[in-house]
Amino acid sequence: MPGLRPTILDYGVQHHGSQCYSFMVLEKLGPNLAELLKFCGGTFTIATTLKLAIQLVSIAMLAIIVFG
Repeated sequence: MPGLRPTILDYGVQHHGSQCYSFMVLEKLGPNLAELLKFCGGTFTIATTLKLAIQLVSIAMLAIIVFG
């Protein structure tokens, strides 16, 4: 789905004892990676792997912007 950006449903910080966790919940735009891997016969092409990596880096950058 080129050009689509998931909606941020929630984000914040959770405290559990002495641990502090940041979280972000995004809208699901399609099947998860396990479903896609099964659909693709158990392997992804290099092109698919690189596209996934780019998307993950974009999400990580968004998290840095949101959480500082």
